[in-house]
Amino acid sequence: MDKTINQYIKVSETDVPEYCPPKHDNTFNRRLLGPKEGSMQMEFIIGRMKKGGNASPHLHSAFDQVMYMLEGKVRVTGDGADVFLVPGDLIYFPQNCMHEVDVQTEEAKFIVLYSPPRESSPEAVNKG
Repeated sequence: MDKTINQYIKVSETDVPEYCPPKHDNTFNRRLLGPKEGSMQMEFIIGRMKKGGNASPHLHSAFDQVMYMLEGKVRVTGDGADVFLVPGDLIYFPQNCMHEVDVQTEEAKFIVLYSPPRESSPEAVNKG
């Protein structure tokens, strides 16, 4: 990771470790941007879920979440009707919106944005 104070920040996906968030199975996230990199307003994550992967029903009381699909197909269940997401689809979960995600294909890849960033570090998330 290249980092210079008060200038741009460049991070490559392969430069950061994978972690599995709490209440998720067969999920592999890489946090590319967050407070550790100097971003206090947003957090950027590349996530993958393999077949059988899911995010059990949960909500976020301290931040909003956006999920943008890159590959595969997932079903989202929660506050509102069930929906299926495919590449090019975006879903927004405002604070306190209950949601659950299940993979429908061999693998799904997506971008996750949190605003403001989660307080958790990858190490704290792994202890979940």
